Amino acid sequence: MVTETGKQPHFIHDPEAELAMAGIISAWPDPGKPEDDPDKWRLSMAIITRDAHVSPGEVHDRMPACLTPDGYDDWLGDHLDTDQLLQLLDRESFAVAHDLTHYEVTRDVNNVRNTGPHLIEPLR
Repeated sequence: MVTETGKQPHFIHDPEAELAMAGIISAWPDPGKPEDDPDKWRLSMAIITRDAHVSPGEVHDRMPACLTPDGYDDWLGDHLDTDQLLQLLDRESFAVAHDLTHYEVTRDVNNVRNTGPHLIEPLR
């Protein structure tokens, strides 16, 4: 959320459950390394995002595509085609979004050197 003094971070979570986000991973050869180099292959990973639903949409227009435990096997398996996977993400993300809540947290979260439980304490 943007305020008069800049972006205000929020802690978005489900108070009753862990969150699982859908992602993709891909291996690719580094073109700058010789064919026989054991470090030639790299992994790239990304969290899939989508339009925000309900509460997170008040903070940002995008949110990670989330999964319920019932959707893990379908997401990780190889039995669904692309359209079915997109439908799964739509259905699962919508189900998870209804249980999410959020509150403002310190801007200290914007620096990777900062750690500790104080980073998710409510400001107010």
